[in-house]
Amino acid sequence: MKKHRCLAVGFAALFLNRTNRSGIIKNAGPIGGKEQTGNYKIDCRFNKENLIGRIRNISAKKDRIYLTQLDAQEFLLRYGSTDKDKNIFLYIDPPYFKKGKGLYTSFYKTKDHHYLENIISEHVNALWLITYDNVEEVKFLYDQYPKIEFDIRYSLQNKRQAQELMIFSPKIKIPQSLEQNIPSLCNAA
Repeated sequence: MKKHRCLAVGFAALFLNRTNRSGIIKNAGPIGGKEQTGNYKIDCRFNKENLIGRIRNISAKKDRIYLTQLDAQEFLLRYGSTDKDKNIFLYIDPPYFKKGKGLYTSFYKTKDHHYLENIISEHVNALWLITYDNVEEVKFLYDQYPKIEFDIRYSLQNKRQAQELMIFSPKIKIPQSLEQNIPSLCNAA
């Protein structure tokens, strides 16, 4: 992809993420609605100074950041199983188990969720953390791993609270103080 095209696509993704009700989820629509009659307007999450600071912070670490266009499962097989670099940490955020089909244009079927768990349990040596919707199927699938249930507030589209699941690699030592504070940290975000 040419550099100017890459920059335009990157800006488009950033713009949609900051101005749509649910980031880049399908059918989300603009914050405030098409008529801009909602309580929040389209620019309420587009704080230029804050975004510039975030981008500069990421830029300062660019030599430690690697981008790929790999499928998530292929990425885990390729990079999560390496023993070369012990400093790899993977944050895995798969599509929701129950509502994924209604939220995303690219979602997982049940077999894909099972395949992901198999990749993680059989092939991934790196440290990892997964967040998922808190449903019985996911709890059963990741039964052997430490996990924490936490509440998360969604405030722009529908003011509601949902419960999610944070699943940890067994190699991660979770300090008890952090474990107790995770629910309040998530609500503060």
